[in-house]
Amino acid sequence: MARTTDARVRSELEGQVRLIDQALTMQASLRDRDARLTVSYATAIAVLSTVGVAFAFATTTDTLVLLGIAADRTTWLGWLALAAALLGAIDLVTDRRGAARRRGEAVALLAALKSDYREALSREVDAEGATRLGDRYVDVITRVPEIPERLFNRLKARHLLKVEVSRELSAHPGISSGRARRRAKKRARRA
Repeated sequence: MARTTDARVRSELEGQVRLIDQALTMQASLRDRDARLTVSYATAIAVLSTVGVAFAFATTTDTLVLLGIAADRTTWLGWLALAAALLGAIDLVTDRRGAARRRGEAVALLAALKSDYREALSREVDAEGATRLGDRYVDVITRVPEIPERLFNRLKARHLLKVEVSRELSAHPGISSGRARRRAKKRARRA
């Protein structure tokens, strides 16, 4: 790896790469969470709707037992329809699908930025090149969705654990990711 002309510039770029990598992990975690919630809502709505349709065509008796609770078929249909409508409204209002898409776009922007930084650090970078990268860094960071304050420390801890697990896997090829995670956590407790 070639040295930059200025150690201070290199140090600043390396610090920004660490922040980009952390933001990348955080955005990816939130993207995955939002995608899981989208699938969960859609699945729950489909199940409730299907069970409701099954109850509509159920036996001729008016009383049905579900989860040990006996109620009229119309009562069950009403509650199932209400639950499906409520989940649909929550899904519509929270827009997890859109949030997952926005977080996915942020991941793509941050990954491209990280690649540009790695390329710049692999060759000689002057102050002007570092300034251009810094301007791009500010542009990308201001365009990605914010990390909720209440989740920041948890996501940062997840990122730092990911980094340690990655180091453990690199140091000990062939071990499982679960074992690498346990070893990284054990080392962190001792430290």
